[in-house]
Amino acid sequence: MKRQGMARVAWALTLGLAVLPLAACSGQGASGDQGAAEASEETTGVDISSLKTLGDVMAIESEGQTATWNEEHYIYVTTVNGAPLRAVVDLTPEIYSKIEELDFLDEEHDQKLNDIIGGLELVSLDDYSDQVPSQDELDALAGKTGKELFDDGFTFSTLTMYGGDETVAELEKDLFRYEVTFDGTVDGDADSFDGNLVSELPVASVGFIGLSDAAMDPESV
Repeated sequence: MKRQGMARVAWALTLGLAVLPLAACSGQGASGDQGAAEASEETTGVDISSLKTLGDVMAIESEGQTATWNEEHYIYVTTVNGAPLRAVVDLTPEIYSKIEELDFLDEEHDQKLNDIIGGLELVSLDDYSDQVPSQDELDALAGKTGKELFDDGFTFSTLTMYGGDETVAELEKDLFRYEVTFDGTVDGDADSFDGNLVSELPVASVGFIGLSDAAMDPESV
C-alpha cells in the first residue's frame, strides 16, 4: 500500500515547550468578554484571557503545532484534546527577516524562533472547538460518494493512502480539514492530487484533523 506525503503551506513545528490544556470558547478572542473566558476556565481550568503573547500560547501543551506566516502576520495553530486554537500576531519587516533567516535544521531553531516571536502581543486568539462537527454528524456522511461531499462544499486536498482495499484522502470544508476513508481502490500510480479519483467511491468514515489551509492563510487576516 502506497503512502503519499504532501507539501503543506504550513510548517509543522517541534516546539518542546510545557503546555496547558485548552477548551472550547466559541471562537473567543484574547480580548473577548469575561463570561466566555470564565466558561472556558470552568471547562478546562485555563483562563485564555490571561494569554497575552504568542509565547504564552506556544507554552501550551498540545498534540501538535503548525505555523504559517507572511511579511505582515504570523499564524500559530495548535490542537489540545481535539480543540483547535489559532493565535495571530503582527510582524514587522525586521522580525519577518529574522524568521526567514532561521535554519529549520538548526538544533536550536525552536528556541531561536521563540526568542524572536515569543514576546509578540496577540492580535487574536481563537478556539474553534465548538464549531467542529460532532462525530455523529461526521458519521452521517458514511455512504455518500466523494462527489456528494464535493457538492456539499468539501474540497479535495490530497490522497494520503491508496493502492489497497481502502483509499484515504484529506478534504477541507470552511475552517476545517478532515480525513476521509473511502471504500474502494485507487491505482497505486495515480496522481495523489486528483480529486476525481474518489468522486465515485463511497465514504466509509470521516474524522476531524484540524484547521484548514483557508483558516491558516495569513492573507486572510
